Amino acid sequence: MTRGVVVCVVCLIALAPAGSRPGAQAQTKALPRLYVYTDESFDDGFLKEREQSVKDLREAIAGRKKVLALSDDKEHADVTVEVVERTTSVPKVRIGLAPPNSGEPGGSGPSRTVRLHVRARRGDDTIDVTNKNAPFENDRGWVAAADDVAKQIEKWVVGK
Repeated sequence: MTRGVVVCVVCLIALAPAGSRPGAQAQTKALPRLYVYTDESFDDGFLKEREQSVKDLREAIAGRKKVLALSDDKEHADVTVEVVERTTSVPKVRIGLAPPNSGEPGGSGPSRTVRLHVRARRGDDTIDVTNKNAPFENDRGWVAAADDVAKQIEKWVVGK
C-alpha cells in the first residue's frame, strides 16, 4: 500500500505543469532585458525623428518576445540601446519600378534611402549597428530599418 502511494505521488509530480513544480522558475533562463532610448539633452533639430525611431525599435524588439524583453527602466536593463542618429542619402544607382520620389504623396526629386545608427551596450561590450537593408525614406522605410537593426541586436545579444 505504501509503495502505491509513493508511485502515485511521483506520477503526480511528473505530470504537474512546469510552473507549479518547485524550482521550475530557477531552471528557466530569464530573457535579456533591453532599454531603448535617445539622448534627449542633445537636440540637433532631429529629436522628434530619433524618438520615432525609439518607438519603432521598441516595437521591433517587442516582436521578438521569445528571445528578448523590453525594460522601461535603464537601471534594470541588461542591454541599453541608444538611437544615435537617423540619416538619409541618395543612392548612386536605383533599381526598381516604383516612381523616383521619396514615397511622399506628390513628392518629387531623388529617392533617398534611410540609415538608422544605434549603439548597444552590455556590460563592458559596446557595438555600433546600422541597418544593412536600404529602404526608401517613408514611414515604412524607417520601420524596416528599425526591424533590421533589431535583428542584428538580437544576434549580438543571444549569440553572447
